[in-house]
Amino acid sequence: METKKTMAAFFVMLMLAIPGFALAGAVPDTGQTTCYDDQGNTITCPTECDDVNGCLRTFIRPDTGKTISSFYDSDGVQFSYYGFRSCYNDDGTEKTCPEFECRNKSGDVIPCPTGKCYDKASGGVEFAVCPPSAESTGTDDFYGQDGNYEVNPPSYTKLGDGGVATDTDWIMVKDESSGLIWLMKEAGSASSSQPNRAANTYTFSDATGEFISLVNTLGFGGYSDWRLPTVKELAFIVHSDKSGPAIDIESKSGYFLNMQAGDYWSATSCTGTEDGTDLSTQAFYVNFDDGSVGRAEQTESKYVIAVRNP
Repeated sequence: METKKTMAAFFVMLMLAIPGFALAGAVPDTGQTTCYDDQGNTITCPTECDDVNGCLRTFIRPDTGKTISSFYDSDGVQFSYYGFRSCYNDDGTEKTCPEFECRNKSGDVIPCPTGKCYDKASGGVEFAVCPPSAESTGTDDFYGQDGNYEVNPPSYTKLGDGGVATDTDWIMVKDESSGLIWLMKEAGSASSSQPNRAANTYTFSDATGEFISLVNTLGFGGYSDWRLPTVKELAFIVHSDKSGPAIDIESKSGYFLNMQAGDYWSATSCTGTEDGTDLSTQAFYVNFDDGSVGRAEQTESKYVIAVRNP
């Protein structure tokens, strides 16, 4: 059974929606250049986050991993909130997020207000603690919102065989923000003998095994050190101003040609349990239809893309 983090298009700020990104240091911008208030109206992007200016708000329901954009008290009254959760161990491996974390502008964990709150006006899921409201926290108290970052637009270079820069006939794309090199997908129908075909899908085991083995054996781009990206790395190339697919594929200016509007496996498998369910049979993926992140059983078939370190 698949668990998917569904994001409303106008609240997408993927780097912050993914647990643990907010404290990762310099974060490449995902392409999100438009800001909205909590009614979905376009506003000027603020340099500070408060309830008057509005900010891109992200928070995650711990039982489903779903991103939500508002909370309600027991009377069904909506209130604002800020903050994020950290869901990674110190060594960078994922862990199950057991509870909400509230943090201040410096990234320090601080006590969250106690009480009961719900993710729907009609009741929804009850939480033990409520994220703070803007009225109680003041301006820009919470670290990790879109306004805390300077504009750092995506920057890519098209590469040919051997990593030579070219504007024509490129087969690889270098992300200048992260330094990673991505193998551009090939057009054409699915083929077991052509592992890099865009239409090919694999189970998680075959993605990390058969797919990567064949790509390296065939030496795409002149390299044999291709691998499957982590969920963080895969999420970095999402273009949040786009959808279906949520990545730059335009033939004249695009870089990631032939990408499909669907789920792509990451190399990040799940660990631990949730509500008594063993998560070790699941792994994380990125959905390039809407830019969301989720987890699914490793037996499911999904698209893949290879990456390598320079």
